[in-house]
Amino acid sequence: MAYFLVSEVYHFGILFFERVHIKEDDKFYIMLDEAFTVNINRFGDTNNYLTSDARKITNNCNASKQALEIFSDDILIPTRLDLLSHDGLDDYGVCEGDLFGIITHDMYRMNRKNIDISYMVTCTPNSTPSGYGSSGVLIVDSDGCMDYFGCECSLAVRPFCILPSDVLVSVVY
Repeated sequence: MAYFLVSEVYHFGILFFERVHIKEDDKFYIMLDEAFTVNINRFGDTNNYLTSDARKITNNCNASKQALEIFSDDILIPTRLDLLSHDGLDDYGVCEGDLFGIITHDMYRMNRKNIDISYMVTCTPNSTPSGYGSSGVLIVDSDGCMDYFGCECSLAVRPFCILPSDVLVSVVY
């Protein structure tokens, strides 16, 4: 079993990933370095990540395609994102099966000290139609604070993927 430093950065070809300290069942989550943040014109018609432009772009952007060429789909572990809203509603359920995703509010909160702070959107809605609406999504400001923006605003995504721990190797210089 390989062990990694939380601050470790991985370089695969032209892509840089930072190690996000989420370890679960021998899986490691890695996130594209902030230099590979993908700008999007809007999150989607609503804040439901399942049907969002953000999800489509995250899974089809050049950086994700390059990562797929490096790792291949038989190595990447499908994501599972809990779409629980900020106000505690579970209307949207979970998003499962994608090879790339964007972090949830809870993933950010639990791992903030291990993520290089940059402006990015999360997949966490601020509420849902059964609450007070479906027009806002939680974001991370460039200073690391959480806020929410409307789904029609220009935003940025930082895709992550999940690898089995045995495919990553530490190199000591």
